[in-house]
Amino acid sequence: MAVLVGDNGSNTIVNSGVITGKTGIELGSTGNTSGSITTSGTITGTGGTAISLNNLNIATPININGGAINGDVTDSNPSAGYSPVTIGGNFSTNGNFTVSSLAINSGNTLTISSGNTVSLDTMAAAPSGTLQFSVNNAASHGTLNVTSSGINVNTSNVSVKVGASSGGLAAGSFLIGTGNAADPVNGAGLAPTTVADSSYLWNFALEDGSHAGGTSNQIDLVASQNGTITAAATPSTAGVAAVLQGLTGSGNSTIQAMIGALYAAPTQTALNNLLELFEPILNEGAMKSALNVGDSTWRQFNSRMSALE
Repeated sequence: MAVLVGDNGSNTIVNSGVITGKTGIELGSTGNTSGSITTSGTITGTGGTAISLNNLNIATPININGGAINGDVTDSNPSAGYSPVTIGGNFSTNGNFTVSSLAINSGNTLTISSGNTVSLDTMAAAPSGTLQFSVNNAASHGTLNVTSSGINVNTSNVSVKVGASSGGLAAGSFLIGTGNAADPVNGAGLAPTTVADSSYLWNFALEDGSHAGGTSNQIDLVASQNGTITAAATPSTAGVAAVLQGLTGSGNSTIQAMIGALYAAPTQTALNNLLELFEPILNEGAMKSALNVGDSTWRQFNSRMSALE
């Protein structure tokens, strides 16, 4: 069931269950409407928009304390400053956000999922919690844009989550955010500064966009390999590691899924556990077996990949 709220009065929505509709929550105002949305449950917009705020004339904070929001979160006029979002629990986007501002409480993480963009009017203060960018490759990652100020971040509070669809990840820099001024915390010219990440095989740094031919209004991520698949292998997995290392440029989707899972592995042990799982898939000829996997092995593979998401 969707929630539709009209004009005049106080409209406070607290959700710890499930709200589903073409638009999950739609709040519009031509009168004097006040209130807030607080959710730790699930809000789904089957038409693509989970929360729609239209013509707000007074602050209507969105407090996200975990759970899931499936669809976009939109404010028709974010420059008015009436749609501040506060992250009070670990949360991953599953849609785009267009809102006035963002705060992440200490001890909590907002993950901007690959393919999603969080667009803010202003970013007056760096988040106290962790701002995490999900990254598959240079064309598929989370993005943060700010319209009326610089992107305000502490590098110590930025992290990268390498996705299990990262088989095409390559070394180099790519744009992840644009503001209208230099980052007010780090200033113009921020040199590549290492940030935390979830991958054993990859390292990431945050830098001012001017280092890669952009501007100081932009921030880039710089990806570099911490080592090769073969270097991370143990003697018992060296053979399958060599096969997959040689197939890193393959266009085969199953091979790329395997390599992406290895790139997403958080530790050397996790990586080698996956190599052991892949060995029977590759033993009878890499391409033939990769495309004709036994149901049991494939279920194990997908289960381990899902654990990395």
